[in-house]
Amino acid sequence: MSKKNDRIVYKTKDGDWANKKNSADKASSLHSTQKAAEEAARIMLKSQGGGELTTKSLDGKIRSKESIRVPTSYHVYRDAHGKWCVKKSGSVKAIKSFEAREDSIEFAKKLSKEENNDLVIHSIDGRIKSKESYSGSPNPPKDQQ
Repeated sequence: MSKKNDRIVYKTKDGDWANKKNSADKASSLHSTQKAAEEAARIMLKSQGGGELTTKSLDGKIRSKESIRVPTSYHVYRDAHGKWCVKKSGSVKAIKSFEAREDSIEFAKKLSKEENNDLVIHSIDGRIKSKESYSGSPNPPKDQQ
């Protein structure tokens, strides 16, 4: 079943490479190379929350499928009760809390590495102290101070 953000890259009759959302009637963009169309599709998928990119070869057969996901961040912060907590970006509730800051960082690093996500470590006052990227993203999340 196709998700609403999924995209396809294919060669048009005019010789251009199209980047099209599966649910759309027309291509979102046209490119002179397959590589450029794929990169445009990846950028669009990342900005729209992720999805699957299907690339067709010159003969119209599926050449490759790639899942594009948007990396999230794990945050280590101190809560109002003095415990060090780990939570995922956008979540209200902590995944786990610890007495020691080092234990929370170790736990968050393990999760970040396993899931290819970014890690944001906050200081006692809540400001961002450091960031580590395990997502392979050339642009890890910006400060959200």
